[in-house]
Formats: sequence, C-alpha cells, structure tokens
Amino acid sequence: MTINKEPKGSSKASAINIVTTDGEKLFNSAKKLSTYDAKEDSLGNPGTDGYVLSSTTSGTRSWVSRNGTVTTVATTSGTGAKDLSTTIPAWATEITISFFNFSTNGTVMPVIQVGDGTYVTTGYLGSARRISGTAALHSTGFRLGNTWDAAYVVHGIIKLTLHNSTTHVWACSGSIARSGTAMNWVLAGSIDLTSALDRARITIGANTYDGGSVAIRYS
Repeated sequence: MTINKEPKGSSKASAINIVTTDGEKLFNSAKKLSTYDAKEDSLGNPGTDGYVLSSTTSGTRSWVSRNGTVTTVATTSGTGAKDLSTTIPAWATEITISFFNFSTNGTVMPVIQVGDGTYVTTGYLGSARRISGTAALHSTGFRLGNTWDAAYVVHGIIKLTLHNSTTHVWACSGSIARSGTAMNWVLAGSIDLTSALDRARITIGANTYDGGSVAIRYS
C-alpha cells in the first residue's frame, strides 16, 4: 500500500490518495470520506458491481463479469478445431464447457484442448469411458468418450478446475450422453501447463461439424 499526493496544478491538487499495490484507491482526501474507487480499463471506463478488471499480457485492461461470461460457439459447419475462448483471464479458477445437440459427420474422437499462449497437444492424463464399456486414455486432449460415430448427437458438461495455481495444474471431469439412446460417457483427468491457462478449444480432426453448439463459461 502506498500514500501519494496529487501534483500541484492538477485538477485534484492537494488531494491525498491511499492506494493498494495493484492501484486501487481506498481513500481520497478530496472526497472527505473512505471509499473504494474502481480502477479504469484501457479506454478509461470505470468499473461496476460484479465486474473485475482483467489485463492481457500486452497490458490491455478490460472489465469482465466476476460471475463468468458465457460464450456459445455454433458447431453446425466447419472442420478441425474451433476456439471456444482465447481470452480466459488469469484469475479464472473454474471453466465449464457445455454441449447441446453436438455432432460431427465421422468417427474421429472430439477432444477438448487448453493452452497457455499456445494450445497444448500432449500430456493429458486420465481417461474417458462409456458406462459399462472400456476406458480410453486421454492423450492429445480431453476425450468426450472412448468411441465416436457420425450418428452421435450429444449433450453434457465438462468442467475444469484449477488444482495448483503455482504449477498451473488443472483437473477435469465430466459426463456426456446421447440423444434418443441410453448411452453416456464419463471422463476425468488433468493437464499440467507451464503458465496461466488462457484458452480452450474443441477439435475433431478432419471431420466436419454438423449440429448443435458448444459453450464455455469461466469464473
């Protein structure tokens, strides 16, 4: 915490501020009261209740909801990987990825990949399995199940939770179920990153997305 005085000649001359190490004012003598002044974002916008200030690696500041922001990505067309978010803030400790009517046109297993500047494509631990079926190990990402088919239309949730903020280890768990058929999968695992997680995506290789959507929320 620091105590500073506004320079003479400024519009706040003689005002004394008490400021925390991250720049937030706790007291301003010109207002004659103790207060909590939210900082401004890079455009000079003040904060509002329920929002926290997030900064990118380049120093750009923006306000994001403390309760999490939901981003929905359509999966009705396209191939390969789809970014769910590349701006997950460093303060996030929980990420939820949800599926609605999600489907593809082939048998390549969809996987969730995360990253810390770039996507990590190795080192995913754990497995996924169909209930009463055989488990399949994670490898290049968190698998939705142990098998996949063009006929599958699925729903469900995958949750990632920060396990260690120093070593950037994230744990994963989830469950996925098919529409119209009594078939569901469970999964669990972990990934050890080198720095703060900032992105997540789904990838299906050379297959084509042909239905539904995938959403991501962090908090």
